[in-house]
Amino acid sequence: GVSAEARTLHWHVANLEYGCAASLGRVSLCWWDQDDENTLGGDHCVVSDGFDRIIQGLATHSEVLTQHVVSSIEYGPDAVTVHTRGGGEGITADAVLVTVP
Repeated sequence: GVSAEARTLHWHVANLEYGCAASLGRVSLCWWDQDDENTLGGDHCVVSDGFDRIIQGLATHSEVLTQHVVSSIEYGPDAVTVHTRGGGEGITADAVLVTVP
């Protein structure tokens, strides 16, 4: 079988390649950890029962509109306006999350 040391090395190589989205042969030694300052701190976790639980949690504190076909989005310094196929003045908010089926 494969030794514990070899399995550990394979795991670390796979983890680095996953984090860099490239094989280690294509990763720059100088820049391989360039995104470390952008990582989220804290413990890792698993979202049980699917990621829709996160959306459901966010939706309890937000207005959620479904079945609206977005025709354009205007970004301003203080707000975002989403225009839908139905016309009108659009929906203006501090921030929006638009999803695509």
